[in-house]
This record gives sequence, structure tokens and C-alpha cells, in this order.
Amino acid sequence: METRGDRERAAAQREHARADAEREQADLHGLNETMHRQSERMHRDAASTHERAAELFDAHDDPDVPEEEAVQIADRVIGDQDSQR
Repeated sequence: METRGDRERAAAQREHARADAEREQADLHGLNETMHRQSERMHRDAASTHERAAELFDAHDDPDVPEEEAVQIADRVIGDQDSQR
């Protein structure tokens, strides 16, 4: 059964693939390089968000993860997100 974490990891992989495609386009098109690099960064940021969501969902949905540990994971993941802004 596919979990919410699995779906988020799949979404992260798609975003990484899009970012890689943008990097290739930037390397090919000097004129539009800045736009492709910006798009690449946005896709990498989106992938990171999906990866953090997967970690949160995994901790929340796993009955074997104690609530205290799930809260610590959430605090760390949310703290990581705040530090990226």
C-alpha cells in the first residue's frame, strides 16, 4: 500500500528530474540561462519540501514511532524549513 510518505518521495523525484532538465537547458541556452537556473532552484526547493513532507508523514503515520519522537522530527523538519528562508 502506498503511503503519504511514498507519494511525497515520488513527487520529490519528479521535481529533481525537472530540476535536472532545467540544468541541461541552461547549459544549452546561454541567452536564457538565468531563467533556467532560477527554475532549477525552484524545482530543487519543491523537491526538498516534498522530502520533508515525506519524513513528517512517515513519522506521523507509523504507529511504532512514539509521539514524542514524531514531535521531535516535526520540530527538526520545520526548523530546517525556516532556516532555508
